[in-house]
Amino acid sequence: MGGTSEWRESHQYWGGDDNIILQLLPHYKVINRGPKSMYLNTSIRGYPKGIRAGNDPRKPSIEVDDSFQHVTHCGIPYKLESVEVWGCGSPKNREVQLDIKNWQIKEAEKNRKLKMTSKEWLDHPDRYLLELAGRQTYSTS
Repeated sequence: MGGTSEWRESHQYWGGDDNIILQLLPHYKVINRGPKSMYLNTSIRGYPKGIRAGNDPRKPSIEVDDSFQHVTHCGIPYKLESVEVWGCGSPKNREVQLDIKNWQIKEAEKNRKLKMTSKEWLDHPDRYLLELAGRQTYSTS
């Protein structure tokens, strides 16, 4: 499966005119191409979970279940042995991607450490949950 846009989670098929689904082995073959042929859902309830690709949403050419254990190709189920992911783009695109990833890591680290004053902690919902569980969170003296 290949496309020019970043993978995104959705309950709808997405992608541009450049989307393509290829078979590499045993023989090279273009299975499908065209817009709105990619699907990724790992968390939206009520919709099929996993990866799907194909022009007909009711009968996708390829389905990978959400556990990545099985794949169905043209209606025939197979055990999934391995997955290989490639990213293509210019060196500038790679630099932008690395900058975004580094920013996300820094933000996650920054948000991990939450400093509160004792007054803020007195009204914090986490304190009440700990007390309901029988854990004293502050000195009563």
